[in-house]
Amino acid sequence: MCRSVAAAGKTLLGKAHNLTPAFGFFQVRQNGFKIETKGKVYYCQAPDEMSLQAWMAALRPLKVGFLMKQGQEVQSWKKRWCMLWRTQLAYFETHEDTTERKGYILLRDTIPDRVFAVDHSVFGHDNIFQVETRERTFFMQAISGEDMDEWLHHITTALR
Repeated sequence: MCRSVAAAGKTLLGKAHNLTPAFGFFQVRQNGFKIETKGKVYYCQAPDEMSLQAWMAALRPLKVGFLMKQGQEVQSWKKRWCMLWRTQLAYFETHEDTTERKGYILLRDTIPDRVFAVDHSVFGHDNIFQVETRERTFFMQAISGEDMDEWLHHITTALR
């Protein structure tokens, strides 16, 4: 069961939080959680603990962290806060403000065998990987080889 209200003030895109037992107009006794999106806040209650855990797993990002992303028009590299969910890889200007995405990659548009590490010789830097969609190829650089491997693992897992 979920009820929505118009969001007041600052909102968080796609973040889920546990609610306190009593929350003003909507009494949440057990298994309650809140979803804040741009424009709306949803107060939800799962029927049982197992369902609550399933909701939390679905709403929790698979991976978050900073990546350097190459621009599309001007091909400079910019540091972006990235959040990977099962359906998209979203990137933001900073980790402090995730209300407005700078952009995103819909995983349903991603070509599965076109997500891979890029050879050092292409850009002259390590830890760069590509994510190719039908419309565009994104190049991103992780802070280490291990971090790049984690991003690639989580993206390819989400594509299955």
